Parts: sequence; structure tokens; C-alpha cells
Amino acid sequence: MTESNIKVAAKRLGAVAVALVLLNLLYHHYSDLISPDPTAPVDNPYPRTEAVTSAPEEEKQPVCEPRKNLVYLKTHKCASSTLQRVFLRYGKEHGLSFALPGSSNYLGWKLPFRPRMIPPDLRSPSGKYNMFLLHTRFSEDAISQVMPKDSVYVTILREPMDQFESLWGFYELEKFYKMSIDQFAKLPYEKLVRWRKGDLHGIHQMMFDLGHGAVGEYSQDEMQHKLDKLNATFDLVMIAERFDESLVLLKNLMCWTTDDMVYLSINARKDDAKTNITSETRSLLYSLNRPDVTLYDFFANIFDQKVKAFGKERMKRELQELRDANDKMEKRCMADEESKVPGDLLWRKDIVSLVVKEDDQECVDLVKKEISFVDEVRERQRMWVKNGWPLNETVT
Repeated sequence: MTESNIKVAAKRLGAVAVALVLLNLLYHHYSDLISPDPTAPVDNPYPRTEAVTSAPEEEKQPVCEPRKNLVYLKTHKCASSTLQRVFLRYGKEHGLSFALPGSSNYLGWKLPFRPRMIPPDLRSPSGKYNMFLLHTRFSEDAISQVMPKDSVYVTILREPMDQFESLWGFYELEKFYKMSIDQFAKLPYEKLVRWRKGDLHGIHQMMFDLGHGAVGEYSQDEMQHKLDKLNATFDLVMIAERFDESLVLLKNLMCWTTDDMVYLSINARKDDAKTNITSETRSLLYSLNRPDVTLYDFFANIFDQKVKAFGKERMKRELQELRDANDKMEKRCMADEESKVPGDLLWRKDIVSLVVKEDDQECVDLVKKEISFVDEVRERQRMWVKNGWPLNETVT
């Protein structure tokens, strides 16, 4: 090949190379124009489930719906009125229905509850109710006939000697038995077990409220069987001496808010109305009330386990939240000491009556007498029945 031919070929190859470079540049420029940024998010019609459902770690909190169906066995002299007020307020504010008698604040007296104790003018169309909150002698079979299957069962217990002393003074048992508490404590169990004021108030009152009479005649195995059955029935047995901790557990069980649990202590006796008990009498009463002692010790131990499982730091944090909310409510509600207590808030002369601002209904509801509050929701429910039950039609 001549030198001239070599020069021509080199020129042609150079032109081809330049053309290829230009074509490559044009190709990449065009691709940039029609293709998305590879780092940009792509709309995928079939995204992974995680991409849709995952949430930041701090947002991953258990979700629950507030529970509205509740059976509360109101035991005597166990801070039960303060607790009942929490439930009555919640039921009133949320338009819930109640299992109620035609009058009074007892569903039954010496006899255990029966559905027929709810009169026709207070009955729901389904025969079921959201809340069962009044004094009664407990009968799970009968109560389950008027309460939904998903109802939460709750009660409260108190240290037995303190509970009995309070019962003795509040119901004036000294007048009924016509003897002092020291004389009473020396009588045999067999004489006292069925000797109750109104066939209702007497020794081992908490076990009696729970539906058991002559419990002291049970064998140890029989008693343990009764306790195990109660434990299987009640979702939470609260302890009066640990009231705030009990409310924290209750709040989480019901999926309610801290504000739902706010309370003011009510129905507490004045110090000068309390009965002095000697150490000898206390020991004798301890023996007479042995069933309640066994009951209390059993559930106090279970309560300890529940608190431990709840978590020390979590309990500490939620206790502070409750106490802050209580302090806030007290500052909001308490009236001047010179203010007079209105009639429906005036308890007995031996009971401390709290003076609250009458123009704040929530404050009034926190302290009004039980019968006044029950009468209020009873009249509302009568109107529901009369007008065709406009609310709570789905209680089943």
C-alpha cells in the first residue's frame, strides 16, 4: 500500500472514531432525557408489605379500643364508693347503660343477684347492659345473663381488720348486736356466721359479698377451690391499700385514659368516729374473719405479681401521671372552706363531706352521694326505655 493510500485510510478511521464518540454522547444524553433518576423513588404497583405497614420504632405502640362492658362487684367498706364513682362518671359521659334496680342502690339484698331484679321500665331491648356497678351478692351465672360475654370483671379488697372496723362503725353494729366489739369478738364463729344485720352485714363481709356464706366451715381444699374459681372469674382484684396502683392496672386493662381515672376520696369517716380496738380483740377478730384474711392474702399476692409484670419504671411513670391529674382536678374543684355543702353532696355527720364548686358538673359528679348519682342515671335510662331505647342498641 502506498504512503498516499495509508494517509487516506487513517483519515477515514479517524472520522469513524469521531462519529462513534459523537453517537455515544448523543445516546447517553437522550437516555438522561427519557429515563428517571436511578436514585429517585420508583412507583411500584406491588410494594412490599413492610414498606406500607412499617412505622418508626418510636411510633410502634400497642393499640387498643376502650372497653365499655364492665362488672364491678362493689364490696362493703373497701374504698368501693370512690372507685364506683370512676365507673359511674365514665358510663354517664359515654352514654352507657346500667343494670339497675327500680329504687335504692342494691341489686338484691341478702339474696344473690337475679335478672328479674331489674324492673321492666329499666330493661334494655336485648336484656344486656354495659355496666353492673351496684352492691349485690355475687353470682357469676346470674350476672352473665345480663352482661355481654366480653365484660371485664373487677372487684376490690381491703386489709380485713381495717375493713371490719370500718364496717362495724359505719353500720352501727354495736347497736344491732347490743354489745361492744370486744364482747362480739369473744363469741363463737358458729353463732355469728348467720347473725348478720339485715341478713347482710357481719363477719367476713368480703367473702359474703362474693357469694359465700359459712366459709369458715370449708375445708382447706374447698377454700382453695373457691379462691381459684374467683381468680379465674375476675380480671382484676384491686387492693384498697394500693389504690393508685390498682387504678393504673385498671386503666390499662380497660384501655381508658388517665383523666378517666381521676378521683376525689369520698365516704371516708372522720377520725373521731373510728372504733378503738385492743390487741386482744384484734387477734380474736382476726380468727373470726379468717376467710377474709385468706381471701385478702391470696389476691394481694396475685396483685404483687401483676404489678411486677407491669414493670417498675412504667408503674412509677403512670402513678405520677395519675397523681398529677388528681392534683389538677383537686385545684379545679375544691371550693372555699366557708362554702356550704348542698344536700345531694352532704354525707352523714360522721362522714367527711367535700366542698366542691357547684357550677362544675364534673366536680359535683366526683363527690355526690351514691344514691343521687344512681337516681340520675336511673331516670335517664327510664327515658331511654320510654322513648324506644335510642342509644346502646348493640349491647349483646
